[in-house]
Amino acid sequence: MYINLEEYEFFLVCGKTDMRGGVYTLSRRVQDELNMDPLEKKIFIFCGSNNKSIKALLWDRNGFIMIQKRLLSKGTFRWPKNEKDAIKVSRNDVIMLLKGADIFRKLPSLTGQLIV
Repeated sequence: MYINLEEYEFFLVCGKTDMRGGVYTLSRRVQDELNMDPLEKKIFIFCGSNNKSIKALLWDRNGFIMIQKRLLSKGTFRWPKNEKDAIKVSRNDVIMLLKGADIFRKLPSLTGQLIV
């Protein structure tokens, strides 16, 4: 199985998700709450109530694929709280999120000359 991630759009599903749900529960949430089609080339990423577990859901031509990552360390995922919303992010943002970065805290870049 090969998944070309460059073909997909990534969406973080805001708020807390009951992580006991499987592919049908999560795909139903995408349809009902987000009014989006889970069968499109989109990857939906959900986070549990304790912010220690995330699940990614995607459709691959003939079935759903669900991937889960659970943190065993003391850290947690930083996750947006606005309910019933999805935030479109880049593939690089997802990679940084999986590495533990806070992708929501963007630092401005300085322009001009640095005076020492």
